Amino acid sequence: PAVTALAHAAMGLGMAAMFLPALDPVPHAAWVALFVVSGAWFGAEALRAGTVGGPAGALVVGAAAMLFMLLVGHDHAATSAGPVDPEHAHHAASGGSGALLVTV
Repeated sequence: PAVTALAHAAMGLGMAAMFLPALDPVPHAAWVALFVVSGAWFGAEALRAGTVGGPAGALVVGAAAMLFMLLVGHDHAATSAGPVDPEHAHHAASGGSGALLVTV
């Protein structure tokens, strides 16, 4: 269906935007909103179908993965702006509150 194709296209464009953030014309919040809506849409579809193992379930996982990458990447960029002393390196890799929110 067209909605499935649009979800796959959005994930592909989102991955390209994460690969080359300088060329991404879409605001970070718009990407987050897009994948929240996509995950909710296909989550509802999976619930209606009564299975999480079908195509809708796979798109829920895909949307969640995109959110995770968006939020962790954003938090990581904010925490690793400069050189990190070896004794503080574990703080820079902690992921931040956005990663914790998506994980929960």
